[in-house]
Amino acid sequence: MTPHIARRFRTASRPLGALAAVVSLVLSSFLLGTGPAAAAETPTTGFTRGFTAPNGLSSTYNLYADGIDRSKPVGVAFYFDGDGQYWAQRPTGSVVRDMARHAAARNMVLVVPLSPDRTGSRTWWENIDANGDWFRALSGHLVQRYGLDTNRVWLTGYSGGAEFITMEVLADRQNWIRGGGAVVIGGGGARKMQTAPSAAVKSLPIQWVTGADDVAGATQPATWSALASARRGQQSYAAQGFTRTSLQVPAGVNHHEYDQAALLDAALRTYGSASVPAPAPVVPGPFTDVPATHPFAPEITWVKNRAVLRGWPDGTYRPAHQMTREQVAAALYRLAGSPAYTPPRTSPFTDVPTSHVFYQQIAWLHAKGISTGWAAADGTRTYKPAQRVSRDQMAAFFYRQAGKPAYTPPRTSPFVDVSTGQGFYKEMAWLQATGISNGWKDGTYRPGAGTSRDVMAAFLHRYAENS
Repeated sequence: MTPHIARRFRTASRPLGALAAVVSLVLSSFLLGTGPAAAAETPTTGFTRGFTAPNGLSSTYNLYADGIDRSKPVGVAFYFDGDGQYWAQRPTGSVVRDMARHAAARNMVLVVPLSPDRTGSRTWWENIDANGDWFRALSGHLVQRYGLDTNRVWLTGYSGGAEFITMEVLADRQNWIRGGGAVVIGGGGARKMQTAPSAAVKSLPIQWVTGADDVAGATQPATWSALASARRGQQSYAAQGFTRTSLQVPAGVNHHEYDQAALLDAALRTYGSASVPAPAPVVPGPFTDVPATHPFAPEITWVKNRAVLRGWPDGTYRPAHQMTREQVAAALYRLAGSPAYTPPRTSPFTDVPTSHVFYQQIAWLHAKGISTGWAAADGTRTYKPAQRVSRDQMAAFFYRQAGKPAYTPPRTSPFVDVSTGQGFYKEMAWLQATGISNGWKDGTYRPGAGTSRDVMAAFLHRYAENS
């Protein structure tokens, strides 16, 4: 889930009077390295370590320190997870492990804190001021305990974690950071800068990365647009004198399609100050933009060899692009073996002329009952060929392609975000039962999300194996 920017932030009062002054002085000395000298400990990997801040909030954090060379300065990367804190609560998951590997290549530890906010789903942005106080206390504690180099502090966050970076971490008492940068993924808005940033903070490279499809309706709440939030954030920081801000808007990417670890690695390769080992040679894959290491490279190779899905003349496959309804018609027609079929002289759909490049395939889909399109008040029908195909609609396509086999869906949904009473429940449950789609690791199916071309290749391959 993602924050709604217009929603009012919950705040917590800060310590007052003499106690506030003492806490502030001690925290500042920890962060800036001016406190009493003490032998720094060697950081070690460990999970669910507890920490209580002076404001009384308590939570845990995961620390990754494998491969760190203590004879050299040790930097730190912090990852702030999105609402629900899925990866933060799975310390051995692939995303955080890959982040830790990229950080270690620059002699940096990775710290993944779990938000101390326990009101409903864990978030960073709702109780933002108090959560910010807790994080600053944690970072000061870690900097002092392990002698971390505040000239190399990297911040990366996704969704609600991205909002936390730009609205709090870099906006309030942020001048303990003397170098590094930030990668802000899937959001990252702005509110009033509470502490004037130093010249060092203003010179930090801050990259916003939000997909072109990560707009209102891509996540919850449905009215929140991560792309609009990212644009506001980047523009606000640039207007306040931050000299190295940038916004990347990858085409065909929605709220659930980011590779957080790869984005961190790319930023570190571009802006990181430590030496980085040369990357391993890229083994060619089926397309110029699909290396052999791509998670769906075998399936994409399979659809390419059978001409079920094809690439572009420039040799690309564009795996993150969303499938449209006309492309799905072509793929399912080819999957069926491109059967002999003469389409009618009059199109069954008013928005698909007989001259359409995929007219034969779309008409075949209609004739087979795989898609009947939408009915208009005057009795005509439309197909909406250029519209992207959501994952629930894709399930219906495959179920009908299979001939609508007899199937009784379970009384309990196999997906946490799919109710037994919603449209296409039977088809989505059938897709899971046949092994064509098991959804995401968090138990969701994300029925309203689009279907990217790499995922479509996997669907087609698994369907063929199970039919």
